[in-house]
Amino acid sequence: MSRAYAVGYGYGARIGFVPDPAAYDSTNVGQMWSDLQTCVGGFPYLTGTEVDSIYKQMVCHIIGARFANAGHSWDFEAWRSDPSWYQALLPANKCQLWGNVDSDEAGYEFNGDLLQGSLDFASQKQAWLVVQQPDGSYERDLVLTTKAYGCMKADGAPTVTVATDFLIDELVEGPSIGDEFCGNSGPTPTPTPAPLPAGEFYVMNAAGGVYWRSSPDWSTPEPTPGVGFYPGTAIKISCYRAGAANVPGSADSMWEQASWVSGPGSGSGWINEHFINDGAAVNQPSPGAMACPSAQPPPPPPPPPPPQTWSEQETPNHPVNTFTDYHNASGVGQPIAAGEWVQVSCKVYDPTIASVNPDGYWYRIATSPWNNAYYSPANTFMNGDPYGGPYTHNTDFNVPDC
Repeated sequence: MSRAYAVGYGYGARIGFVPDPAAYDSTNVGQMWSDLQTCVGGFPYLTGTEVDSIYKQMVCHIIGARFANAGHSWDFEAWRSDPSWYQALLPANKCQLWGNVDSDEAGYEFNGDLLQGSLDFASQKQAWLVVQQPDGSYERDLVLTTKAYGCMKADGAPTVTVATDFLIDELVEGPSIGDEFCGNSGPTPTPTPAPLPAGEFYVMNAAGGVYWRSSPDWSTPEPTPGVGFYPGTAIKISCYRAGAANVPGSADSMWEQASWVSGPGSGSGWINEHFINDGAAVNQPSPGAMACPSAQPPPPPPPPPPPQTWSEQETPNHPVNTFTDYHNASGVGQPIAAGEWVQVSCKVYDPTIASVNPDGYWYRIATSPWNNAYYSPANTFMNGDPYGGPYTHNTDFNVPDC
């Protein structure tokens, strides 16, 4: 895939990519899904339901591509409802026309937020405040002035970027809001975040949320929805290590192991210094952080000792058959030649076959080609007797039971 992207947040997110030619004849859904998450750095700001809907949209595009029913850009939208697989793959639904989430449900996610469109590239972007109405529905009210916008920010309203299509199609536009929002007092200063204990820091540059990494490398996300760090998250640093300088928009190669302390998010893992609000220079660790221990792998454990076997010699008078089933002497294998030495691993008692008596024991033959899969009567072996006789031992009782 090429030109993969992710814009927006929650129900207002759109994720997609321009497929390479190979994608039009591919059935490797798992690899394409993994590549998409890696290319866009994951999407921890989506719920499981939203992720499931996007996954079904992608599968539908992959299937459609094999029948020339998929376009040159594959775009997946979180505000589409999560259908059954039958609905998702029904050709008439064209991979997305199965209906959107309820507008009240979408509005609830952004209630009190300041929304901006992903296609608004103006230096002074338009913003809408999401407001719940007395009947329980939601609308977006256009913010007319920077003063009103400042007052809303001072009141704690977060600014969230959503896909422009979602903004227009899913939220009804209400009345505009001007300076009257501020009343007579004007905006109050934004409160300073509470100081944190030594070794703890707030994150930054984390709009939309960022997954933890499993190693000091941006290409190793741990994509569990809701597990990661967000604006307002506080983390505790464990140690630091130099790693890959491949965070989009940053040349910082310093990574730190950290864990969630407070605010939105959860979990632990590797985080690049680009996201830690600690005042450190590029490629420098957080103040007071210690270097991580060397990551030398532990030596492999020694191989287990080979299983013990016992040497037994077949009688020089005749060969003997081998069997996979000693209960009824079935599953005949290669015979053991007269006078041949073999290794046996254990003995088993089963006097069902008359010729193995009086002792009634069988040896399990460890030597190749029998490889512990075949058995032979113990009383046909020398069992420590002289080569030319006399023969007085039907079993070598030094051999343990199986």
